[in-house]
Amino acid sequence: MQRDAEAGLTSSHASGHVVHHGPEQIRGDGVDPRTDIYALGVVLYHLVTGQYPFRRRDHDDIERQHLESPRRGQPGGARAGRAGPVVLRAMDKNIDGVSQRQSVRAGLEEAVADRERRRDGAPPPPSTSRSA
Repeated sequence: MQRDAEAGLTSSHASGHVVHHGPEQIRGDGVDPRTDIYALGVVLYHLVTGQYPFRRRDHDDIERQHLESPRRGQPGGARAGRAGPVVLRAMDKNIDGVSQRQSVRAGLEEAVADRERRRDGAPPPPSTSRSA
């Protein structure tokens, strides 16, 4: 974790707004790269839908939702394109850190490549994304 802290990605204390906190951060287990990836998923969810994945009036209820709420369906529906599965992978509560990083990275690379193909006028390939 020291290397990550030096890179400015994580720290040993809670920071940021509760809407971005990862489950391990809320439980007090400390933060690690999963925390950053989960927060990225929350930001992407917000970008795709215009809303945060969990909304309530108080912080305790939002934290409870981060910990206990089941995964929602693909955010943004069809208009989210390949970004939807990436959001779900990033916000997966039941995945180890290495698998999460690899899955999110592969999904982001796939989404960028698809975007570049569409920009160049080529049709997108059939979806190979696995459901998160």
